[in-house]
Amino acid sequence: MTQELKDRIYGFTGTHDMNQVCAIFMISKAEVEAIIAEKEAPVAKKPIKKETPKIDIDPMFEEEPGL
Repeated sequence: MTQELKDRIYGFTGTHDMNQVCAIFMISKAEVEAIIAEKEAPVAKKPIKKETPKIDIDPMFEEEPGL
């Protein structure tokens, strides 16, 4: 089942009865409940790892003999 279809089913649950949604999309009540639970579950955020960029600085002016 695609994410777009799941979004449509979840949208219908706000305006229609559970049995009507099951009949419209011809799916079981358990599937509709799973979709609702998936949508209403809190989203776990992934920790962002901030990596410091490695800076390789080459000297602009190299020491020359005689200066």
